[in-house]
Parts: sequence; C-alpha cells; structure tokens
Amino acid sequence: MQDQFGIAEMSCDYKIAPIDVEGSPLLRWKLNGVQTQSAWRICARSNEADLWDSGWHEESRNFAEYAGIIPESGRRVYWTLEVRDSEGRRCTGAAEWKQGIHPQDWQGEWIGYDAGRADYDPKAPYYCADDFELGENHPFLPAPAYLRYTFKLNRFNIHEATLYVSAFGYGRVKLNGEDVTDAHMLSGVCDYRKRVYYQAFDVRKHLRAGENAFGCILADGLYAGYIGLNPRQWWGAHPRLNLMLLVEYSDGSTQCITSNREWKAAFGGYTYADVMHGSGFDANREPIGFDKINYDDRAWTQVDTGAEYDFIPSANPGVPLVEHGRYPTQFERISADTWRVDCGRCFSGVLNIRLRGEKGARIDIYHAEERDRESGELYLRGNRSAQAHDSYILSGSDEECFEPDFTYHGFRYADIVAQGRVEILSIEGVAISSETPQTAEFVSGNDVVNGVWRMIENTRQSNMFDYPTDVCARDERLGWGAEGHFFMYTASRSCMNARFLRKWMQDIADGQLESGSFWATAPAVMMRDIMPFAGDLQSDMGLHCCYLLLRLYEDYPTVRKFFPALERNFEFQKKNSDRLIRFAIARDWLDIASENHRSDFDHGYGHCPAGMLGTIYFARNAQLMAELAQALNLDERAEYYRDLCAEIRRMFHVFFSRRDKLLRDATQGAYLAAAAFDLLDEDEMLRAREWVCNDFAALGATWGTATTPVALYGMMKLGLRDLAASFIRSDKYPSLGYMFSCGATAVWERWDAIYDGRFHPHAMNAFDHIGLATVGDWMVGALAGVSELAQGYAQVRLAPLIDARLGGLTFAFESVHGRIESKWKLCGDALEYSCVLPACVRGEIELPLQTGQKFEILQGKDSILATKQDDNLLCLSVAEGSIILRISPWA
Repeated sequence: MQDQFGIAEMSCDYKIAPIDVEGSPLLRWKLNGVQTQSAWRICARSNEADLWDSGWHEESRNFAEYAGIIPESGRRVYWTLEVRDSEGRRCTGAAEWKQGIHPQDWQGEWIGYDAGRADYDPKAPYYCADDFELGENHPFLPAPAYLRYTFKLNRFNIHEATLYVSAFGYGRVKLNGEDVTDAHMLSGVCDYRKRVYYQAFDVRKHLRAGENAFGCILADGLYAGYIGLNPRQWWGAHPRLNLMLLVEYSDGSTQCITSNREWKAAFGGYTYADVMHGSGFDANREPIGFDKINYDDRAWTQVDTGAEYDFIPSANPGVPLVEHGRYPTQFERISADTWRVDCGRCFSGVLNIRLRGEKGARIDIYHAEERDRESGELYLRGNRSAQAHDSYILSGSDEECFEPDFTYHGFRYADIVAQGRVEILSIEGVAISSETPQTAEFVSGNDVVNGVWRMIENTRQSNMFDYPTDVCARDERLGWGAEGHFFMYTASRSCMNARFLRKWMQDIADGQLESGSFWATAPAVMMRDIMPFAGDLQSDMGLHCCYLLLRLYEDYPTVRKFFPALERNFEFQKKNSDRLIRFAIARDWLDIASENHRSDFDHGYGHCPAGMLGTIYFARNAQLMAELAQALNLDERAEYYRDLCAEIRRMFHVFFSRRDKLLRDATQGAYLAAAAFDLLDEDEMLRAREWVCNDFAALGATWGTATTPVALYGMMKLGLRDLAASFIRSDKYPSLGYMFSCGATAVWERWDAIYDGRFHPHAMNAFDHIGLATVGDWMVGALAGVSELAQGYAQVRLAPLIDARLGGLTFAFESVHGRIESKWKLCGDALEYSCVLPACVRGEIELPLQTGQKFEILQGKDSILATKQDDNLLCLSVAEGSIILRISPWA
C-alpha cells in the first residue's frame, strides 16, 4: 500500500474509460495511501461545453451519480475528481468516458441470409430433458451466414473510430481481415422479446485510408438455435446483424458506415453452428479473403433485411464473453482413427487442434465432463440431448488449425474420431466465459480446503456465460433463479461482479409476469417443465441480485431503478401465500434421503416440507426488502417490510413449532436455514443444535440445493463452529472434499454424482454445476471471516474461524474501495493475525482470546481506534492501514 495520498483509480459504471455509456453513469474512485477522505468534487466537460460541476460534498463516500447534461451520441466526456483528506490536503485525477448511441441516432439496418431456413419443420419431434432417451433426434442445424461489404473512408487523418455491433444471434466481425475484438459471440444474450444489445469497440487501428472491407459471420446463437429443454427458435427463426461504424476525423468531420441492403451474403466454411450441438467447419468451402477489399463477390447474393423484433439496440450493460485460459492436454491414439483427450480440468469452451492430413479427411470431436471409470468411454448421457459435437474437414494444406466458434461445451474429456488420413499435432483446451476475472486470493494450510476452493472457482468460470448457467454441459444451461442467485453470493466474493449482476437484473426484470412474479429463469425461457417454479424460490433472484449490487457495490441507481419491480414480485408472493405460509414446490431438491443415503432417483424434488422451506425464505425476503427500502430512504416501506417479517416469523412458529421446541418434520437443511435467518427462539436454538448434532453424526450432511448455501452459516448460529470447520475439511461422503478426493476439478450437481465408483443412475447428473458450489460464500464470510458491515465494504468484519487443522488462512480481494487482506497463521505457540484495509474503510476485528492469553500489537498501533475484551473474544475497531497482532500462548 502506498503512503502517498492520491487517486488510484477512476471508473465509470464499473469500467475504465468505457465507450458505450448510456444515460447518467455511476462514477467511482479508489484512493492510495491510508488517509481518510473528507470531501470530493467532480467536474465534467466535453470538447464543446461544461456539463457538470458537483460542487464540494463533505463526505467520505467514494462514488457519485452523474447529474449533469447528457452528451450527444458518441461524445467524449472528460471528468476530473478532486479529493480532500481529513488534514486538508488535496489530490486530483482525470478520466473519461464516451457516450453510447442514443436510440434516435441509430442508423444501421438489420441484415441476414435466410436461404434454407424454411426447411425447418417445427413439428418434428425433439427429445430433450427427461425425455431425451425416448427417441432419436435429428436437429436442424443451418449454416451460419457470411456477410460482406466494402466502403471508402472520406479522409485520411482518423481521430477515432468506434464500431457498434448488435445481433439477434451470435456475430463475428472482421475489418480488413482482422477481428475487431477478442470477445466471442457478439453481442450477448438477452430476452429478445424485450430488447437487443450492442457492444462497442475501438477499431481505429483496423482502418486504412481509402477502401476498407467488412467480413462478418452470423450464427443462430441462442436466439434461433436450440436452448434449454426446448427445440430451436425459441425467440426467432432469422438471425440478424446490425452495425454502425462512426468515424471522427481530426478536422472534426464525421462519417458513418452501417449495415444496409447493399451488403452481400453467401455461405462459407461453417456448415453448422449451435450452442448445444456444436460447430462444423469445412476448410474447402471457406471463402478465403472474403473479409478483405479485393475479394471477388460477384457470385454472392443480396442480404435479407428486416428483423422479427422492432428494437433499436441498446448498450450491453454486462461483460463480454472472452477467452480466459488455454490448457495443455494429454491425448493418446487408442486406435487407427481415434484419440482420447484429457484437458486436466472441467471448463466451458472448445478445443484448439493443430493437424495435418489429406484433403477431404474429417475429424469429429465429442465432449463430456466424465469418462466411465472402467470402460473409459465418454459419459455422454450426462449431456442428454446436447450433442456437443464439433467437426472439421481438412483442406490438405501443410498444417491446419481448428478452433470452433459460436458454440461451447462443458467438458474435461473428448474423443476425436478421424475419417481418412489425419495426424494430430497438438491440442489445447480453450476456456471461454464472461469476463469476470478472479480478484480474490484464498489459501489455507489444508490441501482439501484449497482443492475445494479451486473447484468452486473453476465452477464459477465455467458457468458465468452472459448469465449464471446452472450447468455448462447438458441441454439446459439456463439462468435458473435459485441456483443463480445463491451462487452470485459466492461469485461476488471472488470477482468484480457488478456489471454481470446489472445485466442479469435486467434479464430478470424483462421476464416479470403481469402477476408481478419474476419468471423462474432469466433470460426468460418458457417451457412446460418450468411453469411450476414461477413464483417459487427460483423467482427470488431479482431481490438477491439487487441486494448484492447494493451491499457489495453500492449500486444505488440500479437498485432504485428496479425496486418497484421487486415490490410487485414480493406482493405476488404475499398474495399467493396461505396466511403468510409460502410453499417451495421443489423443496430442498437433490438433498440426501435418510432411507438410502442417496439423492433422489426421480427428478430432484427434496424431502423438506414445502411450506416450511418456502416460509423460511419468505421471511428472509421480507428482511432484505426492508434493508433495500431503508437504503433508498423509503422509511415507510422499510417499516412495512420489517413488520411483515416479524409477522411471517410468528406464523412460522404457529404452523411449524412443536411443543417440545422442535420443528415438525424438519430436515437438517430446514433447521440450519431457520437458524441462519434468526427464525428460532432461544429454546428452539438449543433443541435445533441437539437435533442437528445427532442427525449429522448419523448421516453426515443431508442438505440439498436450496439449503446448502446457508447450512454452514446455520451451524455457526447454533454454535457448531467446529462441526462446520470439520465439514469443509472432510474428504468423506457426502462433502465437497469427497468430490475433490474423487478427482473432481469442478463441483458436482449431486453429492453422490459418483458413488462407489459408479455414476448416479439419473441422467440429471452434472459434474460442473453451481448448485453446491454456493458453499464458497461461507468459506469467505465465515471461514476466512471477511464480511461487509456496511455497503461496499466501507466497514468490514474480520472474524476468521481459527482452526488449528488448517494451519493458517489468507484471504485477499479487491473491493470497490481497494484491496482488503486478512491472514492468520500459527507460529509455534502463538497465533499471528494481520490485515490490510484501504483508504476510507473501517474494520472490526474479532479473535478468540482465552483466559491466560495475551495479545500484542506488532504493527499498526496508530490504526487501532478501540479495544474490547469480552466473553473470550478480543474485539478491535480499526482504521485503514496495516495491522499485525499476536496472541500467545496458543494451544
């Protein structure tokens, strides 16, 4: 940490110098040094005029909602920040953003190529989900369209050039033979019934004086392709591309090039491309140079124009899909025509294969998360109807490379089958997902705990794909609300997740029904298997999404925007309750049954009483609504929700509390969730502790997907810290450590996805699934002990669970204020604890201190504001800076 007072970072809508800002952005900053900010001022201007002067604000908060004049489309805004510290010293910083395109200024036309698409028969049977083994599928997989256009620039001295790309489907755009971006699958998935997004790119370096050429490929994506538990064309049948290139010259003049009916279309090397089923490429059909100016396109035809939805594109508020890793593989040739591939880990993405062979030879690639432990065959049953099949036909050149586009697979293993003479030269795994790089460090002295954390992180990277997917391999990959919002707590502890949450919140709101209920998935995909879950726990995601945006990222504008939608959703829940008893239809799905100690063999429905579980989360929802309302200064609404929470708690006792202070027909998960959310009184807590201890001793963890996210928090509330710590260290069934001991590199969908060396008999059995990875939130908030006491970690609690069998634990992450670090280790007969807090952050340290022990301040005495010892606990209130403590003797 630097001691010099200064501005470390300035951001706009959680981005550095964005070029696609819409409306009034949220401006943020971080400070160097350890001084406390006492006041700030922002001034914003464009080249033409002053836009805003905030005046001095006497406060320590490090964000501001822009309240100035909204600039014209494509205008740059230069903003300066001045900060004053508690000693009167000042520092300044400067940053900029570029305004996006206002709706009235969009000039592009929707274009595509529909040849052959009329051949699809929507009445043809398609077997998916639980029905996938009832028949054989023959999916309709049309070839992606190749689109081309040449244009001439009017001037030579380009000041800047921004390309805005929008698609109903997935697009790839090249200028003069070069990709305009490293991002994949432009321009992002949304609920296309309500909107379509654009993404913006600086393309100045790709342009040249005189003639230039666009070369684009347009694939179905999820817009027209196959999507979770449905046949194809859920949103539409005709993929479309729409783009604008806005060029500004040094003399101030501008030129706009757009998609229009003068573009030309054809087919090319890609023979099919579908998210679920894979991508095929014939190198002999690729129109080499179609993305350059001198290509002969006389045989090409005019593009089709017009779109199925009359939307003007708006800026994508989320993050792009990017490559975030390349993994070496082990592969062996097991026969004359077959290779087996092991990427060493589960991930979302594709293979990059370098090969050579005779012209017309072909390889087919099949992907799976697992192999049968005895036969070595791919576990394709886990993909259900997703064929996850890529193919490549060789051109016969000296060396060729195939890396599929417009698709991705969740896999670790692959088989490559060749037809004709083929030599495989090298294979890499290419991981693709949303741009949410890890910003946290978690390291303990226990190999199992470290392995579990890596599994959780790997699962996070695999399943953040424009929205939180439940799985990345099978024919689903939906933004399920419950798994999604539970897992967003974990994800937001280890990566900068604000933009991802903003985008998903818009998806959620777009799927809100007239009744007020949010849909069960976001983006909303309507299908027969989902209807019972609309309004169930799956529909709670909007509330939790906003809560995280406020609690971790201080995103008041987004929460304010969507709060009316949250209120409508909550009123739906209240209206459809029975005397404030809410029913969770799927209950605690995939929990462990006491009879056979296995998860269900049917379809995921759990054993916890539906009314009990639903009411536990209903009370929690009321509590969170009260917190959001209070943060928005809606005092009357906050009081309403607090009163309602108390009444729900009372009705919970009326319906579910027995005279002996136990709960009627409760499961482990129900007891722990009720304890975590403070629904039990003192006597009930004592009985719950006893019941949970006995049940856990007999059966181990029996929690399902709905209670696992809070189960360990419930143990902590019941005073079972040691039991919680033993669970996260355990490598015995059922636990995450058991998965790790079985060789897992991502978290399984079921505790018993593999049991006694055999796959679970139900095909709904994923090996890279977010449902149980939700334990990661507890690993940060309780095991590492780092949690927020105020919005944005402006005040942070540092209360690690000291477990000698861990040997030590380091957790560090990048908050919106700066880097926060917490670390403990055992040094001989002493416990050493250290922490680092950035400027404008206060901390509350809590460490065990027994009679006969003493503590010493080794560093940072000036940062300690207050000290208190009570009930075997040492509590210190601290300011920003670095602190090192020692407690001894430590047994």
